[in-house]
Amino acid sequence: MRARLALLTILSASGCAATGDPLQHYQSALGGRSYPSTFGGDANRQPTHVQGMLGASYLNIQNIDIDPSLGSFASSDETEMPLIGGAAQLPLGGEHRIHIGLEGGFTLGWQGNIEAFAFGSNGAVVVADTDLWLTDLFGGVYGDIELGDRLRIYAGVGPTLQFGSIDYDYDDPVLGHVSINDDGFGTGYYSRIGIEFTISPGMAIGASYRYVDSNIDFGGQISDMDLKQDQYMLTCTQSF
Repeated sequence: MRARLALLTILSASGCAATGDPLQHYQSALGGRSYPSTFGGDANRQPTHVQGMLGASYLNIQNIDIDPSLGSFASSDETEMPLIGGAAQLPLGGEHRIHIGLEGGFTLGWQGNIEAFAFGSNGAVVVADTDLWLTDLFGGVYGDIELGDRLRIYAGVGPTLQFGSIDYDYDDPVLGHVSINDDGFGTGYYSRIGIEFTISPGMAIGASYRYVDSNIDFGGQISDMDLKQDQYMLTCTQSF
């Protein structure tokens, strides 16, 4: 009897040393995540997220300041612009399932034959064709919450640095064909929110919405341009 008790004691001690917390072992056996009581309390918990993004940006050109000798901007229809990008989120603090940290990333979008309208040199409204290429670098703060083992919701906000290239063409009744080509940089801000679902350990798919308000300074025949964008994207996230 004493020999059996001694053997059971040895086996129990060996099992605890090998598996650690029974709850953590149970969660690992199910393929789920284990959570520390405070951030950084578990070396196996590495919630850094790297995202790939693919979607569309609904672009609204609020204003284009053109050289007065060439006319002036009147309006632009909202246009859909293909969009690709990437982002990374690095947690700095939090507890259990809630984290806060820093994020950064980029987006790239382009569109041709955007229909816009301009006032020509004699004040007449003329149709203008616009080709636009935009990229931005963004960085800010984010927070997330994990609901269960598979669902994560996050939000972020911060400044953005944009680079743009524009071709603005129209036929003026007096000047004839007017073609303006400029490149420039600008700044603005973004805010975004997203949701994702874990499909395998360390891998998740989801969707996000991002709003961007910016002004690009071209400094040429086009002095600056005001933009607003509503961006809708599918995401694929690797967590490690």
